[in-house]
Amino acid sequence: MDLFIWLFALLLCLVASFVFSGSETGIYTLSRIRVGMEADQGHRRARMVRILLSDESALLITILIGNNLAIELASHVGDHLLGASLGARVLDPALRALVLTLILTPLLFMLGEALPKEIYRRRAHSMVYSTVPLILTARWMLWPFERVLRLLTASLEHLFGLGPGRVASGGRAERLTALLAEGRRHGALHERAEALARNALQLRTLPVSHAMVPWDEVQMVRRDEGDEDLYRQVSEARFTRLPVVDGSGRLEGYVHQLEVLAAGPQSPVLSHLRRVSALPADTPVDRALLHLRGGGRRGAVVGTMETPVGWVTLKDLVEEISGEVVGL
Repeated sequence: MDLFIWLFALLLCLVASFVFSGSETGIYTLSRIRVGMEADQGHRRARMVRILLSDESALLITILIGNNLAIELASHVGDHLLGASLGARVLDPALRALVLTLILTPLLFMLGEALPKEIYRRRAHSMVYSTVPLILTARWMLWPFERVLRLLTASLEHLFGLGPGRVASGGRAERLTALLAEGRRHGALHERAEALARNALQLRTLPVSHAMVPWDEVQMVRRDEGDEDLYRQVSEARFTRLPVVDGSGRLEGYVHQLEVLAAGPQSPVLSHLRRVSALPADTPVDRALLHLRGGGRRGAVVGTMETPVGWVTLKDLVEEISGEVVGL
């Protein structure tokens, strides 16, 4: 009878190790967006998972403590089980430890590491939802130990100068991009919405030189030409905003095609000259957008007035988010 009791106890320890070890992988494979949507829809297991995910550090500590306790108990139960199976026979302690190791190591490796991690990786949602009551119960039962370890961790961080403000979050944009892709896969985001959000995330790191038209490709007019030639060039231009340069190539401003045409050929083209601002080539696109919108401008030169390297309009910058647009 004792043999069956110890066998059952060993089975419980292996199941606990299976759940804790697999949950460690499953928790990080879960779709947070899907969990949130199902929790908002009233799914009880999803709400339990969301509670656990609200403090991932505490969850990880709970899983690690639970798994180590299960393994230690399995070793203890295995030793008693071996003793019960031997009956009156007595083994040398070293030989007994060797036999126990040879029996338990493959069991714990397969049932407590390799198999659960692979199953939870493949079926993260169904497996985590099935076993979340056990993990949540363990979270409450092991709370005192988790608090002690949390305090110990905080003390070590303070000792090594790793205060909360000094710990780098790192990879935030990458995580947000992954969440956007996940939302699209699960139908929470339209593909177009994902593309817009992803493009917007890149604006802080994308230089304005990426959006500009290179200066040697810019259609411009020279102020040293006659009014008739200037008017003809403006009227035949394919673009509405045309930079104006002097004989040395220095930028002096720009004219708007529609304004010139509305005034007619009798009005000097240069009387419609508008001031233009300059942006360094490494200016992030988001700052360039703020600069143009804040100043009520629709275009800017990239580089300096004396040595321009490109021309960028508000339309060019907006297209970095939305793709090609018409009418700006």
